[in-house]
Amino acid sequence: MKYILAIGFLIVLAQPSLRGQDANLPHNTLSYQYLDRLEIKSGKLNDSMYLDLREVPRQAAAAFLRKLDSSSLGAKDSFQLQYLHNELLFEFPQLPKESKRPVLNTFYRDPANFFQINIPEFQLTINPVAYFHYGMPVTESPTATDDEGPIYQNTRGLELRGSVDRKVGFYAMVQENQAGLPDYVDRFVRDHRAIPGAGFYKGFGTDRTGYDYFVARGYITASPTRHIRVQFGHDRNFIGNGYRSLLMSDFSDDYLFLKINTNVWKLNYQNLFTEMTDRIGSVDEPYNKKYGAFHYLSLNISDKLNVGLFEGIIFHDRLGTGRGYDLNYLNPVIFYRSVEHDLGSPDNAMVGLNFNIFPIGNVAVYGQLVFDEFLLDNFMNRGDSSQWWGNKHGLQVGLKYVDALTIPNLDYQVEFNTVRPFTYSGITSATSYTHFNQPLAHPLGASFREVVNILIYRPWPFLQFRMQHVWATYGEDLDGRNYGGNILRGNQDHTGEFGYKIAGGDTRKLHLVNFTTTWQPRHNLFLDLNILFREESGETSSFTEPVFTTLSMRLNIPERRFDW
Repeated sequence: MKYILAIGFLIVLAQPSLRGQDANLPHNTLSYQYLDRLEIKSGKLNDSMYLDLREVPRQAAAAFLRKLDSSSLGAKDSFQLQYLHNELLFEFPQLPKESKRPVLNTFYRDPANFFQINIPEFQLTINPVAYFHYGMPVTESPTATDDEGPIYQNTRGLELRGSVDRKVGFYAMVQENQAGLPDYVDRFVRDHRAIPGAGFYKGFGTDRTGYDYFVARGYITASPTRHIRVQFGHDRNFIGNGYRSLLMSDFSDDYLFLKINTNVWKLNYQNLFTEMTDRIGSVDEPYNKKYGAFHYLSLNISDKLNVGLFEGIIFHDRLGTGRGYDLNYLNPVIFYRSVEHDLGSPDNAMVGLNFNIFPIGNVAVYGQLVFDEFLLDNFMNRGDSSQWWGNKHGLQVGLKYVDALTIPNLDYQVEFNTVRPFTYSGITSATSYTHFNQPLAHPLGASFREVVNILIYRPWPFLQFRMQHVWATYGEDLDGRNYGGNILRGNQDHTGEFGYKIAGGDTRKLHLVNFTTTWQPRHNLFLDLNILFREESGETSSFTEPVFTTLSMRLNIPERRFDW
């Protein structure tokens, strides 16, 4: 797989007419929050920047800002615009960015970057990455068997990006982490043998209850034509306009990929070819590989409506025949379900729909549909057949309201997600929609309903209050029977054909409330005060986490949230 991907990218690099490139805006950063609200306030979808793909090229973001009518922006929106201009340093060379107080006349010569080089043949920015987080319980947990200890995060790292000859862009980030996690996250780590969003870990501390793990991601990007962009590296991907994604999220660990992105006219077409890791076995043996191929076509039908069509397939060498990456799935325009049928394969194919619409001023309505497998007769039937185990599908509907109730910088988002049992699962874990024992879509896997409410208010440009409430009900296996919630479990051991309801089995109810106050004293330096409460109840066990209060200092890194 890695040879196929590398050769394909080298062919692109060999082209003499490569176009100017830089790295993408990183995942989950403040840039996406600002870009999203500015696009909603503009009332029009942009044909160069597609925010349903959560790795936006810096050139695309800059093109959107150049077209944006900023005359109606208030002081707080102007601050957000300036933040984005600072982030897009090389895209706006005409704007003044000199820092008033550079360090030793070398470092922080502009507000956004610790160190930079900007000459015609070479651009480079280097930034330190740090996250120091500490919290203690302020209440006792009635269900805890032991005293809950502190939670903490100690992250140090380095991030660099740039381009060579303004034709080949690059990005790299490394982090060394030590963490103490809340009990519910600790249970996830023990059950899945992976840190959420990071993967492999080692025990840390004298009692080995903490976790030590390393994160490294990076890629190279180039454009053989004006409208085609190719990227090769190790990172995550996200598809959708919501807080969650039922098509592809960035919840799991990073993975190897080759991405081809075609942006022309009013459409953006993405091909993604990946190599991932199957269920984790012994640490003394190489982990088994699995592979993925995905197509996503995003089309602006009008300046108010965007529709995206998705298809993907997860496959592996089930028979040990050296199949490797099946070349049939490298076709960038073919329908994967047809290929799967022609191969007589046990591969796991999915199709999906994403939409985003601006119905009225300052409001966006979005959603997703995903189909893993279904029979139309059973799908339409409201009787027992509608509970057939093979009716595997999911639905998302959400709303964003910026400057809600005409209050400047008060933003509200509500989102509903539901997924049927056995969705994303395969015959074995090797064809499940997972990577490194973690879901590639929603953190809860399958067989759940969820409502997420998020309220954000910025009374001053440098200060933000954020409240999040998550309510969910989901099902876990009971008495050894497979109820379809655990997507790592093969779906062939289902008991009976019918009778599978959402949240069946051991029905769990979840409430999570998270309050965060964030102060940004300078660009990408954040101080957070966080209060977290979580309660989970079920038929076989219940957990009420203590209320945690935490303090954090972050530099060039997004807030880490365990909100499931």
